[in-house]
Amino acid sequence: MKHVLKYSLIFLSLILFSNTYAQQEVLYLDDVDPVFSITFPTDWEVGKSENRYEAYPKDESLYFCLWEVKDYQMEDAVKHVEILVSPFLKDTKFGEAVKQTTKRVEMKEVKGKAKNNAKDVDVTVSFFQARKRLLIVVCYAPEQAMKAHASVLDKIKNSISTK
Repeated sequence: MKHVLKYSLIFLSLILFSNTYAQQEVLYLDDVDPVFSITFPTDWEVGKSENRYEAYPKDESLYFCLWEVKDYQMEDAVKHVEILVSPFLKDTKFGEAVKQTTKRVEMKEVKGKAKNNAKDVDVTVSFFQARKRLLIVVCYAPEQAMKAHASVLDKIKNSISTK
């Protein structure tokens, strides 16, 4: 009886965990020659607006904006991060860029604080460079939402790869 209960709990946990991060894959941005892919949970809203993609959870507690640029260097983008986010964030204050590698993609990340519609938000801007393309990923939300979604945000960031 103990074994049946134990295995039932393990099975139930696996089912629940697999449903909490069911995935949908989106290719960015060039439909003819896609370079980057990223995975979002299936219960998130993902859509294209002009030349960028936007994504957010159903509770709209945080916001992703992504776009790809050809023939643009990561260092130039990092230097101009405040200009890049200015269409939707004001009063930005960023720390230093941190270099990382995820799934063999060169990456730099800049974190800071800003205002969106007069509300204080934490903001993370990630830059991924591959094959003369630069993927810019902006995520912002109030501090509590960033903390609440931290594990999902890590999965999304780690899902970014090249084709």
